Amino acid sequence: MALSLQFKAALLKSHENLAYRIAYHLLGTPEEAAEAAMKSLLEVSQDQRFFWIPEELQRRKVKEAVIRHSLHLKKQEACRWPAGAVH
Repeated sequence: MALSLQFKAALLKSHENLAYRIAYHLLGTPEEAAEAAMKSLLEVSQDQRFFWIPEELQRRKVKEAVIRHSLHLKKQEACRWPAGAVH
């Protein structure tokens, strides 16, 4: 049975605040937090199994994706700004 787009959107929306809060805690800026949260929710939405697993497992998948995308953004930032550089 296929899930409706509205159902999927609502389910992802229910994880949006968690994703943003974790990303903001790790990255410290609203712009980077929003980017990491968006990429993370997009990632988990690509796996159709995500929509069928229990909420606690969904939360864990979202947290893992947010941490991964936040660390990736941090790594990109570190490459742009060498240690000791003023930005």
